[in-house]
Amino acid sequence: MSGYWDWSGEDWVFDYVEGRRKNSDKNIRVEFNIAEGGTVRFHDDRKFGFLHYVSPEILAEKLSKLGPEVLLSENTYEPAKYLLGAGELGQIVDRKKPIKEILMNQDYIAGIGNIYAAEALWMAKINPNRMGSDLSSKEVSSLFKACRDVVRRAVDRNLDYASLKIYRRKTCPTCEGIVSAEKIKARTTYWCTVCQH
Repeated sequence: MSGYWDWSGEDWVFDYVEGRRKNSDKNIRVEFNIAEGGTVRFHDDRKFGFLHYVSPEILAEKLSKLGPEVLLSENTYEPAKYLLGAGELGQIVDRKKPIKEILMNQDYIAGIGNIYAAEALWMAKINPNRMGSDLSSKEVSSLFKACRDVVRRAVDRNLDYASLKIYRRKTCPTCEGIVSAEKIKARTTYWCTVCQH
């Protein structure tokens, strides 16, 4: 959510979705002294994070309950499932639930949260309130490509607040239409009232 990890003694600034932030010694919730030297710290200003120590077997069991990954990277956990293509996404989204809710459900697809879902739906020109079962195969294919693009940009660190297209915007960068903000499953969702059908 808004937590982050850092090394003690290393100053840095990062672009978070709410704007630029500098690391500090405030709100450190956990510190690990590493045998090779240095201290890794977890900061959690909003107290949404948690830390559990579990065995490799329990970790594998917990992660096996997650839905498939949108894409693989060098940091993907070994037992992770891979979302092979738009066909699989079509099966996942074929539910009588709002598509935004489906995308954010980690049991269905791993790793897509509120911001990524809003960005992907805007790229695919899909209204977040539409039922997943109502999407055409062309829309599912477009959404699949958009999800992969958004996650790839995030993994490559090319997705920061300045580069977000719809999240927390007032007007759409494509048509300059009004951006609507509404709660879906207690999360604020942003979408263009003109472009997203």
